[in-house]
Amino acid sequence: MRYSVFAVFAAALTLACVDEQESVLDPSTVADGEVVLVSNDYLALIAEAHVAGVQKVRLVLEGVEIDLASYQGSVQFDAGEMQLVEVAVPTTDYHIYNDADRKSGLARFGGFAAEGFSGPVVISLSFESNRPIGVGDIDVELDVLGTSAGEEIIRESESQGSGQRQEAQR
Repeated sequence: MRYSVFAVFAAALTLACVDEQESVLDPSTVADGEVVLVSNDYLALIAEAHVAGVQKVRLVLEGVEIDLASYQGSVQFDAGEMQLVEVAVPTTDYHIYNDADRKSGLARFGGFAAEGFSGPVVISLSFESNRPIGVGDIDVELDVLGTSAGEEIIRESESQGSGQRQEAQR
């Protein structure tokens, strides 16, 4: 992944701000052996234990506290280091997953609920890898987070994992 001078500056700025955000993550939902890769006020990325070369990662989007009704984004990873072998999206409301670029290290996802989601949105990603997945191995980019009133929750494309943040092109 290439980074511009702006992205490096933005990464430093974002890292300074992330600690001040409240986490969507309920600490009681993290089991022994799990690692929190990213956590802020609207998403958490949690890696379960690495067992027999397979590791499940849960992407949790806050659904109630922020009145989440729509989302669109992607996860990026080094396809030379890990392979995405399974994705599970919720079976309620409307959730989609596009794996067309999975082999090159990109998986896109999205969802919509007209009245808003009734709880957290949990997307499970299973990876095969030779080592445990750690902080910075998976980037989550959120292009859209919207409320049931049609308002934007975030106004810029936001990347979590590497600490990079970029302004959306309009």
